[in-house]
Amino acid sequence: MMRPRIVCVGANLESEVSLKCLIRNGVNITGLVTLPTSFSETVSDYRDLHGLAYEAGIPVIETNDINSHQTLDELRNFNPDYLFVLGWSQILKSQALSVVSGFVVGSHPTPLPQRRGRAPIPWTILDGADSSAVTLFKMSSKVDDGPILVQKRFDIPERPKAMDVYQLAAKALSNAFIDLHEQIVAGEVVETTQYCEEASYRGKRTPQDGFIDFCLPAKDVDCLIRAASAPYPGAYFFYKGNKVVVWDCDIYDGPERVGRSGQILAKQDSALVVRAADNCLLLRSFEIEGKSLPLSYFDLGDVFNYRVEDELHELKQRVAKLEAMLAYREGETR
Repeated sequence: MMRPRIVCVGANLESEVSLKCLIRNGVNITGLVTLPTSFSETVSDYRDLHGLAYEAGIPVIETNDINSHQTLDELRNFNPDYLFVLGWSQILKSQALSVVSGFVVGSHPTPLPQRRGRAPIPWTILDGADSSAVTLFKMSSKVDDGPILVQKRFDIPERPKAMDVYQLAAKALSNAFIDLHEQIVAGEVVETTQYCEEASYRGKRTPQDGFIDFCLPAKDVDCLIRAASAPYPGAYFFYKGNKVVVWDCDIYDGPERVGRSGQILAKQDSALVVRAADNCLLLRSFEIEGKSLPLSYFDLGDVFNYRVEDELHELKQRVAKLEAMLAYREGETR
């Protein structure tokens, strides 16, 4: 059998790991669809794959819309047998799914049909999973649907950060694509039906979901900080009128310290000891707009975030003063 013509699609970390693995294993990659570098800020884990493709002699199609007529025309010129979607956030519509003589392979870093949907890496941590999987499936017009082609499980370490899970998923994904390619070459592809009644779903997450509510238990705050960590935008709180991102934390294990939720109770081991609902946390590595903050920026006894009732009261007072000032000025002009 002739080597199948594979076009890869991707622009993130797992795409980079899988593309390197496919190239290293001599897969016949005849094209790469990727984002222009000008769109790098739209993907939290963007990777520039142009250099990697150039070194391997792989032609590149740049697009931010894989379903556009121009992109589909360029894809057809490659005459692909299979499309390997290594990591791409857009849904491929019916025309994109029909540009290949074989089928389009989708990928998702969860054990489908479980945890379909968005933000799979953060949700894996937030769900407290001790293992997960990557799944390759034959893409259809429905999201994360279609027969399963390959599924590879991996263990998750205790208290992982997002990048820990991401790297494990990326390695498993690259191996899964190699396995699938070998099955395609051998003509031994096995399909397993996904049953909707066995499915579960996770919703979209936005940067605002990283807001830290210190009224939650310490373990929940710790989990959020780890789930929102790099390559994602980070968990954050408000302090001195600024949005402060925190990248690292531990559960506090020391003498009992009680205070208000969100209160700075001590500085210890280059960290802030901050009270949550039931225990304290050790918070480290702070930033404001990408600039690191020293521990000296924080004052003992201060409390993070705004108290809504106090802020509303202060705003009402300001409004009342402004109204009184306007009324006085109107009286002067009469």
